[in-house]
Amino acid sequence: LHVRSRRQRQMCIRDRYNAEQYLQRTIDSILAQTFQGWELICINDGSTDGSQAILDEYASKDVRVKVKAKLNEGVAIARQLGVDSATAEYSIHFDSDDWAEPTMLEEMYQKAKAEDADVLISDFYINSGKEETISSQKPLSLDAESMLKGICGNLMGSCWNKLIKTELFVKYHLSFTRGINYCEDRLLFIKLYLNSGIKTAYLPKAYYHYWVNNSSITHNVSSNIFNGLVKYRDEIHALLPNDESFFTNFKSQTDLSIFHAGFMYGHYDNNMIKQEFQKVRRTAYNNKSLRWKLGYLCIDLGLYSFARKLIRH
Repeated sequence: LHVRSRRQRQMCIRDRYNAEQYLQRTIDSILAQTFQGWELICINDGSTDGSQAILDEYASKDVRVKVKAKLNEGVAIARQLGVDSATAEYSIHFDSDDWAEPTMLEEMYQKAKAEDADVLISDFYINSGKEETISSQKPLSLDAESMLKGICGNLMGSCWNKLIKTELFVKYHLSFTRGINYCEDRLLFIKLYLNSGIKTAYLPKAYYHYWVNNSSITHNVSSNIFNGLVKYRDEIHALLPNDESFFTNFKSQTDLSIFHAGFMYGHYDNNMIKQEFQKVRRTAYNNKSLRWKLGYLCIDLGLYSFARKLIRH
């Protein structure tokens, strides 16, 4: 999504693959915004259902809605196409099974402009079935280093509760990484906040409704997704500093999660299990808490000999 002043308007939406049953709810919530100065770029990432027809119908009725169709390449490339097509002052992303409160764009844009912020972060709703909760995203501090730690810690790394100045993508050579279709948004903000001059503002109000869809990409670890996770892990290790315990722990936690996913979803053979266990064991070796977490994880996975090695240490 990209929001502009009256003279410049832009919004980018990433269309999840085959999401026709939710797509109208998402777009209708954008059309209902009290702020009218937007343009919506809909990326159809190779859908095989009726999504294209729905998007074409909206585009025929409202000139602010633009549609771009492409072969299916995953979330990262779809997001990047939206960013590359944007000319607005600010941008924000929607996922095609989520929706927003009517005042979201107006109030977030006003706050961002008032603070002259590069990034504006807000709270959001989590919707699961009939349950709705609010996730507070208040940063401990708004300087770039604190925000980097927040994105690696307690803050959601998503693109959909944050306005970001579009010019930052060019200024800091930011892009979504091809092949990383899970945590691709967190990785982008990690890259951004490695730059010390980023000015962030916080708006303590929820607007965006994140719908927990059990069939969505975030709940299934295919071989492509898993390969992307491994690539994400490698990028994290390359990007983040090695001389601070916070980031060392974050990288170790990431290693632990990917080891778990690789085993649980059948992406490791016996030799790979041993190799990956040794890698994770080395990263957790000097951290008692992480070592015990890995030990209990191995017990849960039935890797009892590995668990004994950790617990004996």
